[in-house]
Amino acid sequence: MTIESNRVLGAVAACLIAVGVVSQVAGVVSYSLQLSAMDLALLSAASVLGILSFVGFILYLVAMHGFSKDYDENRIFDYVLYGFIIAIVVGIILAVVLISSVLSSMLSNFHVNNPPDPSQITSLVTKSVVPFLPAFGIAGLIYVVLNLLAFNLLADNSGVSLFRTGAKVLVAGAVLGVILELVSAVLFSVESISYGNVLVLSFPSVLVQDAAWALLAVAFLRMRPQPAQSQIPVSPGVS
Repeated sequence: MTIESNRVLGAVAACLIAVGVVSQVAGVVSYSLQLSAMDLALLSAASVLGILSFVGFILYLVAMHGFSKDYDENRIFDYVLYGFIIAIVVGIILAVVLISSVLSSMLSNFHVNNPPDPSQITSLVTKSVVPFLPAFGIAGLIYVVLNLLAFNLLADNSGVSLFRTGAKVLVAGAVLGVILELVSAVLFSVESISYGNVLVLSFPSVLVQDAAWALLAVAFLRMRPQPAQSQIPVSPGVS
């Protein structure tokens, strides 16, 4: 694939990933405001947008792999791939620990002869999940930092400095997310805020990262094919 086709793929991917923020907003609105009449519509919209965001991520991987070949710089794709693998591995480990924590809490708090009602289970799961949010945020931050390295290489090779700007904004959003998740976990632990407000506090981080992907989409569109090297004709030798 050429730089032209890869830049289009990259721009489309960045736009689809940015659209994914709407699915998060829809989910939070449905949960926080308890809009029962709109739950199905919001859930359907969030599901569709979530699928589009996943498609965007796949296109992003394809585009970055293409750029690594176009510029003969394998690290452009390697950083993205390593970041994804590390985030997945850390996420799985955290998920296993979280599930173990939830099951342990359920076994210690509930008894067979006195089964809990759904609200008690929801409350227990929520109390177990919120303290893990900063750890999941750090896993996401690792992925974003490695993407920053990939975008810096792409900026060096393409001459589009906007990649550096967009990547820095992306990292800033991820760092802000970790900070807000730490604050939310502390406030939730002392019962100062509800779980719905914990989700609302994540909005600033999500919006910053959404703006970053919009900048990156513009950066992809600013890329230009490498000029073909002119060949100097060689005069045939005179015998």
